[in-house]
Amino acid sequence: MDIISPLPVLAEDNGIPYIFVTSKEELARACLTKRPTSCVLIVPTMPVKKLKKTSEEDAGEKDEDYSELYEEVVKEVKDLRTSKTKMSTVLLTGANGFVAATILRKLLERGHTVVGTVRSESKTKFIREQHKAAVNADKLKFAIVEDITVDGAFDEVLQAHQFDAVLHTSSPFHYNIQDIDKELLQPAIKGTTGILDSIHRVAPSVKRVVITSSFAAIVDRSQGNRPGKIYTEEDWNP
Repeated sequence: MDIISPLPVLAEDNGIPYIFVTSKEELARACLTKRPTSCVLIVPTMPVKKLKKTSEEDAGEKDEDYSELYEEVVKEVKDLRTSKTKMSTVLLTGANGFVAATILRKLLERGHTVVGTVRSESKTKFIREQHKAAVNADKLKFAIVEDITVDGAFDEVLQAHQFDAVLHTSSPFHYNIQDIDKELLQPAIKGTTGILDSIHRVAPSVKRVVITSSFAAIVDRSQGNRPGKIYTEEDWNP
C-alpha cells in the first residue's frame, strides 16, 4: 500500500519503513535499499504546490516546488505496485493429488498461471472439467511426467516455461503396499531430489521451491486414532 502525504515523514509501523520520496532518484535509492514489498512510499500530494520545511535546519532554505515532479514520482510508484502484484508462473507437480487440488484452486484464484504435472493425459480430465475457465484462458496447462523417479524427469517441463516457483506435491501412494521402502520411500526421495536437481540445472528463473509432505509421514497407527492430539515435529511414522 502506498500512503500519500504532504509531510516528510520517515517512521516505522510494525517494522515496515515509511520512506519519503520527492524525486525519481530518491525512489530508486529507496528501492535499492528496501524491497518494494516491505516499505511504504510517501510522496507529496497533488494540491501541495510547495512543501514547507519542517525543521530549523531547513528553515532558511528555499521551499521546493514538487508539482512538476509529482506525476513522474506517482508513475514510478504505480509501476512498482504493478511489479509487486505481477502474477507468477508456477509448476505444480502431482496436480491431480488431494493436497494439490486445494493448492491449484488457490493459485488460480490469485491469478497465477499454473502448469500441472500428471502421470498420464487421462489424469487431466477431471481437473480440466473443474477449471474450464482457467484452461480456456491459458492459465492452466498440463505436462506429462510418467515416472518422477527417472533421472531428469522434470527437465522437459522446466525448460519449456519460465517458472517463478515450483510446488512439489507429487509422491506415489497407494494402500496395497508390499515393500514400503521400494514402493513409498524411494520414489518419494528420488522424486524430490530429482526435481531439486533439475531446477538447479535447467531452471534459473525459479525463485522459490515448496515441498509438501503427508500426514502419513507422522502418523503412528500403532497408537490408534488419538483424537485431539496435536502433532509436532517430534512425531514421526515409525
